[in-house]
Amino acid sequence: MATLCDDATRMRGRHQECVLVTDGFGYLGRWIVVALLRDGYRVRAAVADPRWEAEIRGAIALHANAAGRFDIVAADVQCDAGWERAIAGCAFVLHNAAPLVAGTPRRTELAQRAQQATWRVLHAADRAGVQRVVMTAPALAALPPCGAMRRADESCWTRMETVRLDARTQMRILAERDAWAFVERHRSRMQLTTLLAGSVHGPLLGADTPASAQLLACLLNGRVRRLPRLGFDVADARDLAALHLRAMRHPDAADQRFLAVGEHMQVDEIVTLLRARFPQYAARMPTRVASGLSACLDRLFDTGVQRLAPELCRCRDYDTSKATRVLGWSPRPARDSLIDAARSLILAGQV
Repeated sequence: MATLCDDATRMRGRHQECVLVTDGFGYLGRWIVVALLRDGYRVRAAVADPRWEAEIRGAIALHANAAGRFDIVAADVQCDAGWERAIAGCAFVLHNAAPLVAGTPRRTELAQRAQQATWRVLHAADRAGVQRVVMTAPALAALPPCGAMRRADESCWTRMETVRLDARTQMRILAERDAWAFVERHRSRMQLTTLLAGSVHGPLLGADTPASAQLLACLLNGRVRRLPRLGFDVADARDLAALHLRAMRHPDAADQRFLAVGEHMQVDEIVTLLRARFPQYAARMPTRVASGLSACLDRLFDTGVQRLAPELCRCRDYDTSKATRVLGWSPRPARDSLIDAARSLILAGQV
């Protein structure tokens, strides 16, 4: 049985280890930073625009005591500058950053940008002697072939030409493949683990409002008149952050993929939950389900929720038993995550 002395020794050891989070501005990245700080690590967060440093520090300070263990550095996955400095001295890299996508670029352009961004970070990590990189990718990267009567698991590699995906999701899927290609091609001693996450939900953490929270805000503010027949798989940002730490340390996670997907909920189920939990906003929320998708989607897309498009689809059958068995993946109920997200939107004045 571990003693308090053992725990203190372990924490002191972690204070000596530095971990880089490659997107310290983004929603999930912020929760990963919080989880690392709470667990005693020194944390370095890369941001494309250092002007956000004060806001990020303020948001993190509300949830974790950095105590001189948190640094922010300027490094953009779209540029070479800054990555050697960002990764120097880090034992681990948690790679959740991706290039920005505007418009509808061609597949060849997406592929080129994904490879350049991914290999840029991995080259720097390999040269710096990083032990392991844990990379975040979408669960949609692990779909079985169309028509296959089987569950989606880590052995599946999505045939992108057979699935309708937005440019952002395509790029993140390609980036994961590029990461595995890098490790194989360069025969790197550096270990790689990829976490294939569902739609990320949970309470706000500072100024960055994820697309999932924007959708809830639309519903609570009455900006959607009829409900689309759509749903998505809920994964709480706090659970995913904790899973990144387990994947970073667990010996059996090396060179593995893990699906991290939670409970599936339809939009009409979410509205029923919100109406019951926040009755003061019930009159604003829609009650009728739309017969078609176009009008509802246009309304949602005007708010920036278009990034959720790949998740807003039929219920997919994901097998997450590997993450449960190896890493102890046990996500909280979707309703808890959604209620926490809605409450934080209200407190932030976005409703």
